[in-house]
Amino acid sequence: MEKNSKKKDVIVEIKGYFRDDNSVDSAEVSAKGVFMQTPNVFTLLYDECSMQDNRVTKTMVQVWGEEKVVISRMGNAPSQLIMEKGKRHLCQYGTEYGSCLMGVSTQAIQSDLTDNGGRLYFKYMLDANASKISENEVTIQIRECPNE
Repeated sequence: MEKNSKKKDVIVEIKGYFRDDNSVDSAEVSAKGVFMQTPNVFTLLYDECSMQDNRVTKTMVQVWGEEKVVISRMGNAPSQLIMEKGKRHLCQYGTEYGSCLMGVSTQAIQSDLTDNGGRLYFKYMLDANASKISENEVTIQIRECPNE
């Protein structure tokens, strides 16, 4: 961590919508995390616990304004998604069955993050072998933990 970063304990609320050709699904996650700002990037770190097997996935979200978002997951299914508006990246996507290479095409990134938290929204499409798998929208709300 850089010397001039500001580190805060936060509450993270994530809402996601996922559409494929046959269905629409949604998910909501709430967790405690750590949020920090350095001169060029906001970084959010949090642990996500699987409801199926109680395994913990460490997640890091890095945000460069409305230009770029990188989501890295460490644990049983490591992955890294790189999102840049108007670009397609090939990314490692981990699943419980193994890892695969996916295309990530980003349509929108909106951020009003400050050193106190805020809201991040991004919309992207996942593809494999140039065939669309799903269209996804994610909103991350970050707020400081209340004083205990």
